[in-house]
Amino acid sequence: MDDALTRTLPYGDRPITISGAPGDPYAQSITLDEPSALHYAALLLRAESHVIDIGANIGVTACVFARHTAAPVYALEPSPVAFKHLCRTKDLSGANVVRPRQFAVGRTAGTAAFFDNPTTASASHLVTADTIGRDASAEVPMTTLDAFTAEEALPRLDLIKIDVEGFEREVLAGATDTLSRFAPRVLMEFNAFTLIGFANQNPRTVLSEFRTLFPHLYAFDGMSPYAIATDADVLALLNRTLLGEGCMTELMGTFEPLP
Repeated sequence: MDDALTRTLPYGDRPITISGAPGDPYAQSITLDEPSALHYAALLLRAESHVIDIGANIGVTACVFARHTAAPVYALEPSPVAFKHLCRTKDLSGANVVRPRQFAVGRTAGTAAFFDNPTTASASHLVTADTIGRDASAEVPMTTLDAFTAEEALPRLDLIKIDVEGFEREVLAGATDTLSRFAPRVLMEFNAFTLIGFANQNPRTVLSEFRTLFPHLYAFDGMSPYAIATDADVLALLNRTLLGEGCMTELMGTFEPLP
């Protein structure tokens, strides 16, 4: 990968060096300077915390988590292009606890159609009959989170991160046993555009399902979580994401209140 873009991102006293495709705006512009839900989630980790990063992309978030735990960080990424950079980011950053795996995660195991975005790795995604404006460029293996955690025989699971361009609901549908057994915190992207355009899902319905699935659901203002506990909270969050934040925000579902 001699032509790969390489950047070093300041992160505390242990910078993270990333690999990306030349010209990829995500790899060119991403920073870790602004306080965010990612930083909050990372600071909740302990040395023994196990993490699964679903939609790990080129490895930035997995390496952030790796700075806060000595236990495995499983980095799951189906894109053939992004996966190569994920492995290189892990090596460049010395993130030895990161364990890359190349497959998608969904409701069922098997294979899935996949669109590998030629412009930016951050916008690659699954393709189904409900997806508009995208044709599949590859077929990728897919498993469920329940099957993966059983296969790995995890002794614990503290955090799951899900960023799969509108298919977060599908990941959770295949994670019933995992959520019940481990009660992990789940950090997930909530993107109204990808939910509608790629998965044909109503963002309001998805929020309602998240509220049913998790006893506690939070959105973030920087690193400050606030509860989404009422219908008024849901309406305010929809207003914020649809009108003020480019359709996207981060949510965290938990089985215990956040500290």
